[in-house]
Amino acid sequence: MYEEIQIKKRIDWKKAFTKLGVLVIVIFIVCLVMFNPGKESYAETDFSKNLKALVAAAKTYYTEDKLPSSNDNISYVKLSTLIEENLIDKSVNLESDSCNKEQSYAKVTKINNKEYSLVVYLECKSENASSIDTIKLK
Repeated sequence: MYEEIQIKKRIDWKKAFTKLGVLVIVIFIVCLVMFNPGKESYAETDFSKNLKALVAAAKTYYTEDKLPSSNDNISYVKLSTLIEENLIDKSVNLESDSCNKEQSYAKVTKINNKEYSLVVYLECKSENASSIDTIKLK
């Protein structure tokens, strides 16, 4: 009455391996995007660390006696001077040949009796940037 019917399925190995290969590639790409983010998007770059270090060094350099006395005066200091005076943190890579020590600078302009505008410019290899900050006297 009941007959066992055995149906033999043939597995198409070529299609199976193709699908498996595509799946592995998709998983690999997803892992690259999710778990290996670009250095610049999630971590601070060396260049931005160098720029922050230059700002910090300039703020240390510009004590009250080195600040301009009138609104017309601008005071400049080169990166080379900041390095000579040991104001650059040793962990920062500003002392290497990759940054232009003569073209990189900090300049201060008097805004009012208690505030000064600090503009820092850093040039390293193919990158350059400037940062604007304020120095406030107490």
